[in-house]
Amino acid sequence: MENHSFDNLYGIWGSVNGKPVNGLANADAAHATQVNQGGTPYLCLLQNDPNLTSPTPLPTTCVDNTTSTTVRSAFANRPFDIDPYIPNRRCQERHA
Repeated sequence: MENHSFDNLYGIWGSVNGKPVNGLANADAAHATQVNQGGTPYLCLLQNDPNLTSPTPLPTTCVDNTTSTTVRSAFANRPFDIDPYIPNRRCQERHA
């Protein structure tokens, strides 16, 4: 979950103290797409976080067979908001 803060906070900042942040809004597809070691883009993102499989797994909407291991996932290989799936606990504590 270490990327939760970076991707969801810093990745969407427009500027800090008047200086631009090269985040998601400035990223082209080559910099917002996960690729395998050979450089081939994955079709789906690996869904192996226990928070995404319990109490019931999210439905499979994507199947990726670009590698020797087939990946079945609810997440296509593109940026998405993770908050509905793994809420920011710090925000939850402040609002409790």
